[in-house]
Amino acid sequence: MYKVVVVDDEVWVRKGIIEAVDWGKLDLECIGEAADGDEAFQMVQDVQPDIVIMDMRMPGMDGVELMKTISENDPNIIIIIVSGYADFEYAKEAVRNRVFDYLLKPINTQELNDILSKAAVEAAHRKSITEQNLQQDILATSKEDILRNLLLYGSEHVPFESSALELIEADILHAEQYCAAVCRPDSPEEAGEVSMFSLDDTADEFVSRYCKNGLSFIRCGKEELVMLMYGNWLDYTSISEIISKFSRLSRVSFQLSVSIGIGSIIQDILNLNISYTEASKALRYKEVTSRAQVMLFDAQPVPGLKPQMSEVENRLLYLLQRADKEHAGMAFDEGMDIFRKQSVRVSELQGWLRGLSVSIDKILQQSSADMENIYGKSIREVQDEITRNIFDYDAARQLFHIIIDKSVDFAAAGRMHEGYKAIAAIVEDMKQNYFKPLLLGDYAACYGMNPDYLSRLFKKEIGRNFVEYLLDIRILQAKRLLRESRFKFHEIAAMVGYSDYRYFSQVFKKSAGMTAGRYRCQTDRRI
Repeated sequence: MYKVVVVDDEVWVRKGIIEAVDWGKLDLECIGEAADGDEAFQMVQDVQPDIVIMDMRMPGMDGVELMKTISENDPNIIIIIVSGYADFEYAKEAVRNRVFDYLLKPINTQELNDILSKAAVEAAHRKSITEQNLQQDILATSKEDILRNLLLYGSEHVPFESSALELIEADILHAEQYCAAVCRPDSPEEAGEVSMFSLDDTADEFVSRYCKNGLSFIRCGKEELVMLMYGNWLDYTSISEIISKFSRLSRVSFQLSVSIGIGSIIQDILNLNISYTEASKALRYKEVTSRAQVMLFDAQPVPGLKPQMSEVENRLLYLLQRADKEHAGMAFDEGMDIFRKQSVRVSELQGWLRGLSVSIDKILQQSSADMENIYGKSIREVQDEITRNIFDYDAARQLFHIIIDKSVDFAAAGRMHEGYKAIAAIVEDMKQNYFKPLLLGDYAACYGMNPDYLSRLFKKEIGRNFVEYLLDIRILQAKRLLRESRFKFHEIAAMVGYSDYRYFSQVFKKSAGMTAGRYRCQTDRRI
């Protein structure tokens, strides 16, 4: 039964329409009536009717605006116009908005029922088409999700296996052989969403132009597209030919250079992960700077000079511990330059980066932290990210500069915490030994700090610089001695650390606003 809403500002017209329709015979149901356009639009949103019978002249939102709004929000709703005005402009608007039919008042009962009978048939047709499209969308999404899971994770989990079996039984992807090829953009400048849109467009055009059957493309990451080939035509000559065409189309039509790794041919769809893993591994055997390369799964790394990175790595780790962000970043970039000069393969670059990530994690652990604390991913997840996503120097630099910056910030915070503890100890020592010759440089050497850094940290923590704070302590003690003892002025000066009485007199007057003698005289009077 299909739902109908009747809209007219005159109540007797609405009631007349409702009473004139043979609802049961037409398999229709009137589920609401509205007196103006605003009320009608709200009702349409709430009850989602299949058919709207509406007047054109109404208060508030008029019929033209209501008609457009309904059509824009749900083009499947059937609109039947009823108007007392044979207005050509209304008819034109009705045509533009694909109105189903147009009736003039006074309404002919038979004509109304005939139109609604046709509308019910059309509603059934539209609903059928909508359901078919929805099922196709669900099926397509389900197919891609199942294939992506099989590619990435294999059939170890029962849901994947049972879903894949259902896929085969439904004859959606039933073939004798399967082969996966992993495609990735080469250029760092092309990496990201823009390049992946180009890669998706290449895939769509390639399927429509060359290979409608036996080929599917599945997104398996931000920068990775998997070409899944299937059928009884698979051999490595045919596979290489079709992949070369894909690479050429990408380069010529979309100015996108793509390298591709090819996995082995398998007979069981449940073993897709094997072919995918081989294809991913093959792609890591290409040189980092090479472009538009096609690598077969049985490719082996070519022996060559391995960069002597231990010195660079040790210096980088030392700079991390010292919280030297600028030079740590420069040390990493130096390592990337060494790799560039020796034209290493992706697998070698990834191997060094995985080792470096472990070393950074160990340094963090010395401060009761780890990679997950500073980067938000465990060391295992970071290594997996390196294996899956790092195929060029710029991607490596982007990832590790983030890790380095966050590690340095963490180390700096730790050093700052230690620095604050050092300041507290220094202040306590100054209070105990104010009468001795005290120098900031001596404290800096004692705590292993740069004197300039200690000076800034002291000012930030105490609010006064080192010399000013020492002066405050000494003058405070001098005032105490002037109040509580009868020592001579030059004796008090020596007792608070000033061997030069004249200098003591100057700093005391500047700090207290009066001479030492006047200060003692005033305190004596108060006593």
